[in-house]
Amino acid sequence: MTDTCNRLKLTFPTLNEREQTVDDFYLAADLRQVEIFEARLKRRGYWAFDLEERQDYIFLKKEINKLKWLETALHEMFHACGCNEFEANAFRLVALIPLPLLADKWCWLELNPTLYARKLWNEREKVYFLFGV
Repeated sequence: MTDTCNRLKLTFPTLNEREQTVDDFYLAADLRQVEIFEARLKRRGYWAFDLEERQDYIFLKKEINKLKWLETALHEMFHACGCNEFEANAFRLVALIPLPLLADKWCWLELNPTLYARKLWNEREKVYFLFGV
């Protein structure tokens, strides 16, 4: 897991050091030349790779709240960076709740006062417990 984290830091240099933002997502998309589209989708988002054009695409649902949008965007970007489903799930949490923030649960939850944010926090704690990242 730490090898994957180190590889992802080439695209997200501050991964697990500070919260990744929408700007970080778009900078990563520019760096990796990933095309981003927002549309009315049934799913929150997905990543696709066109073999013929050798091009990554990320499609994101427009009508979701900011935290879910960013979580989905990061998850799909990690697929574009070569992560499998398990790794993309883990690192979306690392990107949203980096190691320094794990020490201050209530501060993060105050900024994200939803049941969904609480669910993400619990999942992030499991990733830290299992893999130390």
